[in-house]
Amino acid sequence: MEQLKKTLEMNPNYAQEHGQFARIYLNVASMICGWRNGRNPRLSIGKRMSLGIAEEVARVYSKSGFKPAKLREIEMRRRLAKRRYVDSADMADACADLGDKEQTFIWLDKALADKAGGLEVVKIVPSLDPWRSDPRYLDLIKRMA
Repeated sequence: MEQLKKTLEMNPNYAQEHGQFARIYLNVASMICGWRNGRNPRLSIGKRMSLGIAEEVARVYSKSGFKPAKLREIEMRRRLAKRRYVDSADMADACADLGDKEQTFIWLDKALADKAGGLEVVKIVPSLDPWRSDPRYLDLIKRMA
């Protein structure tokens, strides 16, 4: 967090750092909320998400919680994708966070076809843990090699 703050002080218009800052903030907020409720939800904002989307997702999260915030994130990313590139791997991660296995694999296949940068961490993204033994995941990893 401290390094991100320093980077933003040097260049307040650096959108990627705003997205990183928002993701860390929301992850911490979701952990605190989860611990209070006896669970540990994860709210990940993709590194390419615009600050406007991050702020809207944070607003929805603070009022309505994890699932509505994730649904809002996906909706806003879909709208944004009509105007500019949105990393399909980030969409897959958002769907995985909701437990939507079918949509996750649809987006992962699109990410591979697009050669999306977000695939570089597909082997370590925690939201995919439940499906690592799924034949579609194993096939994806083979096709990436």
